[in-house]
Amino acid sequence: MCAPDCWKTSYVRSTLMENKFDVRSRLMENKVDLRNRLMENHFDNKFDVRSELMENQFDVRSRLLENQFDVRTRLLENKFD
Repeated sequence: MCAPDCWKTSYVRSTLMENKFDVRSRLMENKVDLRNRLMENHFDNKFDVRSELMENQFDVRSRLLENQFDVRTRLLENKFD
């Protein structure tokens, strides 16, 4: 037979095991949630960087064309002066 406090010990052990399971479950959920958020941020950042690079590339090409036009115009002006 169990001692008078045997049921208390059993109850406490059972509660501890349930809490341990709950904590582990929550930790796994949080881990998965964090991984998902990290991946979303990674792809968002990757997209933002690519967009910015494309914009910068367009700006640089536009400026190069403008400068090329200016140089050619000046060369022609100098040729006829």
